[in-house]
Amino acid sequence: RRDAVMSRDAETFVGAYRYDGYSLFDILRKTSVSKKNYKEFHGLIDLLIIVENDEGESVVISWGEVFYPNVLHRIIIATRAAPILPSKTKDKWPIPERTKLVFGNDLLSERNIEGPSRIIVMSAPLSFEMNRQRSPLYSNEIIVFRDREEIGRISEPEGDVAHAAYRSVHYGRGRGFHGLRQFEGKLLGSVLERYFYLDRDCLRRGYCVVAGIDGYRIAISFGELFNRNDNSRFLLIDRGEGKNGGRFSIYPSMDFFSDRAVKAVSEIHFMRIE
Repeated sequence: RRDAVMSRDAETFVGAYRYDGYSLFDILRKTSVSKKNYKEFHGLIDLLIIVENDEGESVVISWGEVFYPNVLHRIIIATRAAPILPSKTKDKWPIPERTKLVFGNDLLSERNIEGPSRIIVMSAPLSFEMNRQRSPLYSNEIIVFRDREEIGRISEPEGDVAHAAYRSVHYGRGRGFHGLRQFEGKLLGSVLERYFYLDRDCLRRGYCVVAGIDGYRIAISFGELFNRNDNSRFLLIDRGEGKNGGRFSIYPSMDFFSDRAVKAVSEIHFMRIE
């Protein structure tokens, strides 16, 4: 991968490398998770994975980011690195000497911390009343929170925000194939980025919890929402007024499974791990 990081005023290129190591998917796939909020919400899609090192650095990863993507094994704990040097220049990239957490789909390498030593799995620390039989399944706006304090509301489609469309095999939620569908909407990251300043700390430790009016909820790391290099995005879809499952829904174009698609979105919470 090509490594670049944030500096005070701009991004700095570090180098290009081939990394070899152990997939975080393989490390965690046999883990037995005992959810603190299991009685309220059985699903694993609100889980967070926190990786720390002995220098006090930590990064957050969503459970879906590891286990649901179309292309697995893109997050690894690298034990070896080889620089990829340009043939027509005299550039030399520094060779990492320690193990490193590496994210193949991140644009900037802010979450690539060295010497990872601990992995913690936890439920997102928010509670929502569950009512999967709610009818009609509809919320006319999205309330946006930061650290549990309301900071805005989304009630109309955004104006000058990037739009995308994805043709997808809709599959998951324990019911298999849901059809071949086209999903069109605004880029969720572009809609939300106006609510805060994105810096290194945000990209490392920030995440959001998206909840539907029925209590269904998912966790999304800031890295997978705002810092991607693979052209896959979360979409915010305006389904129209009064429609079941509306007004707004979320579609995760990077996921193989549809479990992180949320209907009737009513709340989005910006949080950070401690």
